[in-house]
Amino acid sequence: RIYARSLPLLGGTIGTAYAINTVGAIVGSFVAGFILIPVVGKENGLRLVIALQFVIALAALIRVGLEPRMKSVLWVAGTSMTVLGALLLSHYPSWDRNVLSRGWYRNFRDIQNDLDRATWLDALFRGPAFLARERKGLEVVFYGDGIGGFTTVEKETTSLGIDEYALYNSGKPDASSHGDRSTQTLSGHLPLLFHPNPEKVMVLGLASGMTPGEVLHHPVKQLDVLEINEQVVEACRLFFTPWNNGCLSNPRVRLIVQDGRNHLALTREKYDVIISEPSNPWMSGLANLYTLDFFRLVRARLKDGGIFAQWIQSYEMDWDTFALLGRSFREAFPEGVLMKTGPGDYLLIGFPDRKNLDWKLAEKNIEYARKSTNASFPDFGFLLHMLITEDLQKLFGTGPLHTDDRPRLEFSAPRQLHERNTHLDEAIAARRRLSPETRNLLEVKSNLNTLLDLVEFAASANVPLFSVLNQEDLSASGRDRYMNIVRSYCSRVLVPSFHIFSEPEAKRECAAIQVNGMRRRLALDDSRPDDHYNLSLALIAAGQQEEALRELRITVSLDPFHEDAHTAMGLLLAESGKMEEAAGIFARVAEISPRDARAYTNMGIAEARLGNRGEAIRHFSTALRLAPDSLAALNELGLALMEEGKIDEAIGNFSAALRVDSQDAESHNNLATALYRKGELERAARHFSEALRISPRNRNVRYNLERVTSMLRSGREDQVRPSVGPQLIDSSF
Repeated sequence: RIYARSLPLLGGTIGTAYAINTVGAIVGSFVAGFILIPVVGKENGLRLVIALQFVIALAALIRVGLEPRMKSVLWVAGTSMTVLGALLLSHYPSWDRNVLSRGWYRNFRDIQNDLDRATWLDALFRGPAFLARERKGLEVVFYGDGIGGFTTVEKETTSLGIDEYALYNSGKPDASSHGDRSTQTLSGHLPLLFHPNPEKVMVLGLASGMTPGEVLHHPVKQLDVLEINEQVVEACRLFFTPWNNGCLSNPRVRLIVQDGRNHLALTREKYDVIISEPSNPWMSGLANLYTLDFFRLVRARLKDGGIFAQWIQSYEMDWDTFALLGRSFREAFPEGVLMKTGPGDYLLIGFPDRKNLDWKLAEKNIEYARKSTNASFPDFGFLLHMLITEDLQKLFGTGPLHTDDRPRLEFSAPRQLHERNTHLDEAIAARRRLSPETRNLLEVKSNLNTLLDLVEFAASANVPLFSVLNQEDLSASGRDRYMNIVRSYCSRVLVPSFHIFSEPEAKRECAAIQVNGMRRRLALDDSRPDDHYNLSLALIAAGQQEEALRELRITVSLDPFHEDAHTAMGLLLAESGKMEEAAGIFARVAEISPRDARAYTNMGIAEARLGNRGEAIRHFSTALRLAPDSLAALNELGLALMEEGKIDEAIGNFSAALRVDSQDAESHNNLATALYRKGELERAARHFSEALRISPRNRNVRYNLERVTSMLRSGREDQVRPSVGPQLIDSSF
């Protein structure tokens, strides 16, 4: 309407306007992608475009203002808008890189309580401040913006005073100096251990450079590293050289900044080994690196006798999606294996023209892996324990495939993004399939020394696998070796939970090492609440509850919203018999985190121990409204109802708990106790038997089963009454 001034010129004016708009869209995309973002980055590029729009608007205002009949109100409005725009432009668009670095879209639950406490104005003007509490101790030391997304490197000084670096792409962690070390090292070594002469290797995805660095320990002549993001290359060179064997300066390495799939499609090179380590398939644009078409493209670029290794994940994944990915791989590489490389990490290894892994070759090539400074490779035998299957057909079964024209993974993977599926690894392990030859070799190698090798490798790669063997079963030299592994691990790694140790001696020694290390750190800087909190956990493990309680009080004085510290304090007070004080602490936790079912469960437990069963039942019911599948809340509510004499309702809760997890021994024991009180001894005996099968060392369950079995044998079932119980049957676990 503004441009078309007359009807006869309507067609021409519309055509002109449409042409200008189209040219503008094309030029805008070109300038943004090839000039603004590469030269000044997204943030400054956006600011520059907005400033340009204001300048054009201001020029138009001045031009119109030259008209003699220009109203003063337009001048006032125009001037006000110009001043306001300049003020806003100085602050917006602006983003806090500390907040941007961590992908809160993926960790939303971690900040939900902070957002619940924030008003709209708080979010607008103090949003980063609300999120800063979640990032204490983290420092963004690198920020790179490019057409492939933004890349950041975070530095974290742990409570032991050790600096750790993590690389993020668009807020998603993709590599680190200390975490994921087992996967980063094994991805480089496993395919090369089973190749007789790997001269030419390709790695898709640079990240920290740890995998290419591990490849260079083998006698390869050429290593092509494909990386689409130049910022990742810069971050790798600046911060990860101590862990990546200087891969970017090695003359055997050819760095190619290019899309990996395009390289495979266009290159004439053929490789002995190809290793693909893209980011997670739910990241935008990456599902096409998991399609059948991509796997076939890889196969076409392998030499005779070549090997392909593809990283996949099990976390934030369900079985259908995991199997979809595996079937797509198997369709291109029918002969292949699946190996576990770390917590939630797996490696699919495909062989185009041979069947089984050559373990004699691995035994020979393990000497190259021993050169690694990131992990210890005592012998090759421990790798047998990481082999999941040599029969991909039986593991993944039949079903749909993920292809370029039917990209099912593109849609199924993101749906699992916020799921906490803890049973997928168990489902994968339950489908283990090994060839007779491998089973025989595993029997030969399955001894305590091989398990010690596994523990040593895992600990050197910062993965705690100490509970895979009992220290009592080891010889004197084996126990010494085990304790040396424990000491090395605990001096380097902040222990997240001392439950990783099944042996009291290892737990005590590790706790002492951690306490000393954290106290040295606090002597330099005692202002970080998490340092005091972590020290309290180590003190608890060391049996120093009073000292731990003091550190927890310091923690909450530094950070009044530290939910974990409040919870730990409440549990310590409850353990020492100060139940009323504990109940008050748990009520504070519920105020801090009103969506956390655990807070209400703990409140209910405290009230139940104080004899306030009505209040306890109310809190357990609230917990179950928030988390209907909470085993703790279901069991505790059942126990409270059982004490109230509501046996049938209690049985309903225990049965619901078993529907959540049929292998939970505590739920079986509680249900059996309730059935006993109801007089159903045969059913009670069945569930006591299940509880004992799952938890064979629990003496309470063994006593309960023996008591009920004895009553059944003596024909006393008719003498049982619902009121009989606590002195005979123990519901504690």
